[in-house]
Amino acid sequence: MSDNIENLFYQELECIREQVKSCALTIMEHNLDESLMMDYLKQLEGVLENCVKTEHSVALARNAAKEAELRAVDETTSNPCSDLFDEVYEESLDELKQDFHVSEAIKTAPSIKAFNRLLGEQKESRNLNGQAENDDNNFEEVVTTQQTFSLLDPISKIIMTDPVRHKLCGHVYDRASVVSMIKASVKKGFRCPTMGCGYRKPLNISDLEDAPDIKREIRRQQQRGGMSSSHNHH
Repeated sequence: MSDNIENLFYQELECIREQVKSCALTIMEHNLDESLMMDYLKQLEGVLENCVKTEHSVALARNAAKEAELRAVDETTSNPCSDLFDEVYEESLDELKQDFHVSEAIKTAPSIKAFNRLLGEQKESRNLNGQAENDDNNFEEVVTTQQTFSLLDPISKIIMTDPVRHKLCGHVYDRASVVSMIKASVKKGFRCPTMGCGYRKPLNISDLEDAPDIKREIRRQQQRGGMSSSHNHH
């Protein structure tokens, strides 16, 4: 996939995600029947899951093609062998699908977590306004609790203190860790370390933004005594 086509691909996915967000907000602003509203929201979440599946498939196909280019070699001449490419590609793709299952990609997808977080915030707002006192059980079917978000920095493996989110892939890191890695990898570039991330271009500091939602959750957990900022991941 050329750089231009790849950029267009990710732009289209981002456009779909923004449309899903807009539709969800519109649905929740109207006084719809509760079961009907939940059905619409579940359908929108399904659209996001399809985006993740597509992105995941593209990432696996890209990696399988790279692997095939390296392994599809004539044993006698050590030259690339086009006849072997398809066979090696399919074999590599099957191995990658087993190692990086799409269900795990959906479970950890930042776009779906952000969608559920948005629904949670809207639910809280509705409850504060007295518009939905009895919808807790229904919303729990769609809304993921904040505890499902990983508060560990994927680089240092310790609890983040200053979380930042990458604008293009949505993954979160501790600012000090990711900035340090980006600066230390100027020549070859530092890619997102989150397993299964479909964005494979080097990260830029300019693409990082504060992640106040994660920071709030870290503070909330610390206030509850559930963790400390120096807690190590085992």
